[in-house]
This record gives sequence, structure tokens and C-alpha cells, in this order.
Amino acid sequence: MKFAWAFSGLLVVALGLSAGCGPDSSGPDAPPVPGILEVGSDDGEVVKIGGNYVLPIDQEVERLVVISGLARIEGTVKDEMVVIAGGATLTGSARVQGNVVVLGGTVEVEEGATVQRDLVVLGGGLEVPPGFEPGGEQVSIGAFPTGGMLAEVIPWFTHGLFLGRPIVPSLTWIWAVVAVLALLYLLINFIFSGPVHACAQALADKPLSVGLVGMLVLVLIAPLSLMLVVSVIGLVLIPFFWVMLLVAGLVGSVGVARWIGTRVLAEESPENRFDAARSLLIGLALITLVFMIPVLGFAAWSVLCVLALGAAATEAFAGLRRENPAAPTPAAPTPPPVPAGSGPVDDKAAESAAQTASQDERVSADDLSAFQRATFFVRLGAFLIDLAMVAFLTYLLEIGGGKTFLLFLIYRIAHWSWQGTTVGGIICRLRVVRTDGTPIRFTEAAVRGLSSILSTLVVGLGWLWILWDPERQAWHDKIAGTLVVRVPSDWPR
Repeated sequence: MKFAWAFSGLLVVALGLSAGCGPDSSGPDAPPVPGILEVGSDDGEVVKIGGNYVLPIDQEVERLVVISGLARIEGTVKDEMVVIAGGATLTGSARVQGNVVVLGGTVEVEEGATVQRDLVVLGGGLEVPPGFEPGGEQVSIGAFPTGGMLAEVIPWFTHGLFLGRPIVPSLTWIWAVVAVLALLYLLINFIFSGPVHACAQALADKPLSVGLVGMLVLVLIAPLSLMLVVSVIGLVLIPFFWVMLLVAGLVGSVGVARWIGTRVLAEESPENRFDAARSLLIGLALITLVFMIPVLGFAAWSVLCVLALGAAATEAFAGLRRENPAAPTPAAPTPPPVPAGSGPVDDKAAESAAQTASQDERVSADDLSAFQRATFFVRLGAFLIDLAMVAFLTYLLEIGGGKTFLLFLIYRIAHWSWQGTTVGGIICRLRVVRTDGTPIRFTEAAVRGLSSILSTLVVGLGWLWILWDPERQAWHDKIAGTLVVRVPSDWPR
């Protein structure tokens, strides 16, 4: 182990730490406690993270590093000693033959202790007996203004983040944060009761689709932010974009907690504010318990964040559909009456007339959902035709890189909005429609095109979903609420 390298890295990490940072309120005589990590090497180097360390009087180590803990030295440290975000006590029998460096903590030196080289304290306090002098320089720089805050936060990193859990039960301030968030969630649940209930209902109806939408939102946040940064006018929209994401995430998070609560105790009426608050509190209590479990805590937090974004996005899309309803369906033409007693020939004519009327009804109503769903391989063929056409066009125009992908995406979205299909779809007799059979609009086309990125990113699993889905829908079909059907060869374009 190269101690000089380790010390340099730790120095950079700890420059901003301040006095009194420690994992608990134990005094300098605190016994050793288990830490997050304790490493010893054959040559006597010791690194301990997240706990107290005591070096007995009859023992010695080569070098010592303690992070977020208290070090009590009674024996001998043959080289450097470093303490970060903690404290150090050198008893009368302590012997440090190298440097003593304490970053963001206090040092207490008792009478009789010796430091043969430099004694450096940054962002902390130093107590030495009268007449004490180290062998080298003695440097002490007092606490930084943020010391008290960092003193409380550092234990969360060592006992929370390192263990994979958001909530550390032993930290008092974490419960104040939980209480404030609970009050905020109750307030959001009261003010935005309708959207919160809609998010919870979306999770109850189709949790898988909501999760897929949430993953799509996470995937698209970075490229959308980059697009806003690149465009001049988009710089003005960036704050509004992130505020919108924050508000959506909060409303979705409240919806997730309320949905979890309803799984335990169902609500008698969504309009009942008492039932809504009860469901929310039950959900928050269960989430809090899970968040205290190592590893599982952060895993659950990740899943809940995805569900929260997905629920908020799903409700937003549903709101757009409600604001832009489909055109009313015109009445279907009535087939001509068949004269009584006209015989078998007239019966065939009546049957033919009924079939024609049925087809006219589908045409006039723009309802294509009755047609057969397109298979995976037919859709693949149409996709490859479109891809080859766009690739050839970009080759002629000498367009390459990410612009080709962007052009292909714009081509598909524009054609879906205009004709409900693409050139490859026309050749393979495919049409993209909404699940109610009405033509696809720009909103669904854009959502479908963007969410197809998600279907591709997960090793194409979103596309392969067509093979076993009853409606032969890909993930982006489920997210956008669309179907892909095959129409007759004489169907109007």
C-alpha cells in the first residue's frame, strides 16, 4: 500500500470538512466500535472507516488512517497518522514518529505524548499541554462555517450511503427530515388530491406500463436537457423543465406512497380526504421501514423513483388525451331492406350487402382495431425497409453519426402523424392506430417514437415483447396506447 498516494487522495476529499465531525457524541475515551471498513496490511498499515479505533500501549502500527471516527493512541505509530472527520487523542504514552494530520476534527494531546514530525489540524481544534512542541511544524486552522452541518452529514455517508440505505435510524436529524417530508406529502395529497389519486390508480391498473414509462423518462432527461442547452431559446426553458420534473416527481411520489397504502387497506371512497391521508401515512410508514434496510433500502428507493416518474408521466399523457378527444364517430350507413319472400338468391344479396355495410361502417368510423394484429416479422420487414431507405438518403446527403438516427426518428414520427404508417408500412400493409381504433395523432406518434428508444436500449426486449403479447404490442405501443394492424391490399392510403 502506497501511503503517500492514499493520504493525498484523502486530503483532497477532506479539505472542506470542519471541526467536530464524528459518527456520534462519544468522548475521547470512547471504546472501539465496529466500522464500515477496517483494513490492515502485512506491514502494519491500518485504515478504519466509520468507527472508533484504539491503539493499546503495548502495540504499534506502521501507519494509521481513521475516517469518521475517534482515534485514541496509547502505543506507537511508526509513520504518519491521519484522521478525517473525527477526533484524535494522544495519551501520555503515545509515540508518533511521523506526521499527525487531522482534517475536520479535534486533537487532544496529553502530557508526555510525542510527535516527532509535523502536527497539522485543519478545520478543527487543538488542545496541547503547556510546553508541548512537535519535532516539526505545528499548524492549526480553526473550524469552517459549515462545520456543524457537515459534522452531522458525514455519519450518513459512512452508515447510510456505504451500506445502501437512505435512512440511518441512529441519526436524530434524519427523523426530522422524514417528518418534514411526511408533512409535505400530506399537503400535496390534500391540495392535489385528484392528480395524486390518478397516479395511484394508474399504478393499480397497469404497474408494468407505468414502470416502463418511468424508465423512458429517466432515459430521456439527459438528451432533452442537452437539446435545450444546445438550442439558444432552450436555455430559457431549462429552469422550467427541471421545475416541472421536480413537481411531477413529488406528485408521483405521493401517488406511489398512497398506492402502497391502498394495498394494505383499501379506500372506501377516493373523495374521502381521511381515507386518502390514511393510505398515504400507511404507505410512508412501510417505505420508511424498507429504507432502513441495508442494500434493499436504496434498491427500493430506485424502484419507487422510477414508478413515481412513470405515474406522473402516464397521468400527464392521459390529461392530454382528455383535452384533445377523438372526433365523434359518424353514424354507419344502414343496409337496404331485403324484400320478403325473395328466395335464396335474395338472401345471398342481403348477406353481401351486410358485409359491404360492415366494411363501410369501419371505413366511416375510422376504426381499424378490428383488423388482424401485425406479427413481429412483418413489422420487422417494414422497419428494415424504412431503415434502408433513410440510410441510403443519408448516404447521398453525406449525413452521418447521430444525425442519421435523429432523421430516422423524425421520419417515423412525421409519417405516423400524417398517414398512420411509413413507406415500409405501406408496402407491408401496416397501419398504426390508437387502441380504440381511431387514427394516431402527433402526441401519440411522438411518444411512440421516443419510447421506441427504450425498447431498443434494453437489448431489444421491448421489441421482442411482440412475440408473446396477446395484442402483439411492443413496449412503445403500450406506452403510447397504440396498435399495429394489417389492412387489406385495396385499403385506401
